[in-house]
Amino acid sequence: MVPKVSLREKRVYAKSVARVLPKASLRENPDVRIKKFFEKMSYYAYILKSKSHGTFYYGHCEDLEKRLNQHNKGRVKYTKGRMPWKVHYFEIFKTRSEAMKREKYFKSIDGYKYLKSEGIT
Repeated sequence: MVPKVSLREKRVYAKSVARVLPKASLRENPDVRIKKFFEKMSYYAYILKSKSHGTFYYGHCEDLEKRLNQHNKGRVKYTKGRMPWKVHYFEIFKTRSEAMKREKYFKSIDGYKYLKSEGIT
């Protein structure tokens, strides 16, 4: 289950974005500010789908674009024989441990059922 985000948590998040980014960037589009915030302190739990075999790969990383390139260049043993890969689904977290827990959840039977019920896999 994906936890609901309360209004209080959203406010805390907005304040943390304002603290992390320089004041000049506050004049930017809010979407740009949020993107910059996540680029500085984000971890991803992701699901890749093989374009050739249709299989899924679950993982976590700090830089999703860089990690996808590693998979598609054959630098990951499991995914090497099933290239090319595309990002099928991902979630963003503040800490590595949260992303690792979510990856582990995706690999569990409860996670499998959740992904099926949401139409993700």
